[in-house]
Amino acid sequence: MVGLLLALKPANILILLILETCKVNINPRKNDEHGNFHSGELIGWLERGLILVFVIMSQYEAIGFLIAAKSILRFSEASKGDEKSEYVLTGTLLSLATALCLGILVLKMQL
Repeated sequence: MVGLLLALKPANILILLILETCKVNINPRKNDEHGNFHSGELIGWLERGLILVFVIMSQYEAIGFLIAAKSILRFSEASKGDEKSEYVLTGTLLSLATALCLGILVLKMQL
């Protein structure tokens, strides 16, 4: 349970700090309907929660399926090569790494 709670807001803060440290940022245009990235926060929570559960259940194939499905859905956006696609890709990889580390920590310490 503690691991799942850590996968939510604390993981978001960690990912944002890493992105800021590496100077990866996104400046949405004011007229852009996709300028609000709060939906990305929710997606990150769900993604990390599922990955954490899959690690605990030793369902590593499901993690691969989840990342592949997300990649397919984001393919058209990523092929544009704009700043937002790099931000999303970096955030996704950091989210994946955070969730995997939390999952391994939960398995080792039984949090």
